[in-house]
Amino acid sequence: MKINTPYDKNRIRSKPEKAGTETLVETRGYRSTKQQVAEYMAAGQQLQDYRNQMYDFPDANKIDEDYYDPTRDPGYDPADATTNLRAVEKRLRDQAKSKKREPLPDDKPETKPDTDTPKEEE
Repeated sequence: MKINTPYDKNRIRSKPEKAGTETLVETRGYRSTKQQVAEYMAAGQQLQDYRNQMYDFPDANKIDEDYYDPTRDPGYDPADATTNLRAVEKRLRDQAKSKKREPLPDDKPETKPDTDTPKEEE
């Protein structure tokens, strides 16, 4: 068995691998320290804003103690959210009608069931 060593005159030579065309570092240009610090500060602020979006209240000093999120109750069914949403929308529409305000922008006229079509006999 022959072992290739860098000192062997008769070793098998291979072509060097070519790197991809994508460069991962800046190859030219100068960025001052002031510019780099400003970029790092902006990146840090963006990261902090992103992390704050993960919480119910972005500012820890302004937490509403009366806030209640029913979706965090154990055994809460997401289908209940639709029922709750429809109940709230109906209540808001009823309030708007009782106070004779302008209807909400997404109000749809209530449609009555079609009474002209005969019902099928079972």
